[in-house]
Amino acid sequence: MEFDKTMSFKVEREQNVKCQEILKEVYVALEEKGFVVRENDVVIVSVPDKPNGLNSVLEVLDEKDINLEYMYAFISNKTDEAIVVMRFENMEEAVELLKDSDVNILEKEDIEKL
Repeated sequence: MEFDKTMSFKVEREQNVKCQEILKEVYVALEEKGFVVRENDVVIVSVPDKPNGLNSVLEVLDEKDINLEYMYAFISNKTDEAIVVMRFENMEEAVELLKDSDVNILEKEDIEKL
């Protein structure tokens, strides 16, 4: 299942042979150490970096019973917002809802600037 560039971020393996080689080496090294390695489609959004900043996004998901499998967040010194990476059970439904709710989904160009 593929998403267009506005819906998800993934390493562009097809366009970057060197990156692909490095990732393969990292995967092998991790697997040799007993780690499970997987690639998953994710959605990356920005939210206000303040108390309850993430809450508005989570409320949208909760209202429509969208299952969030996992998420993690970080900040960048290049933006005033927090960056949140999310994986959903139903990616298409989640992305459609986020877009309809005016959540700021980051595109590849946005991510490269972080």
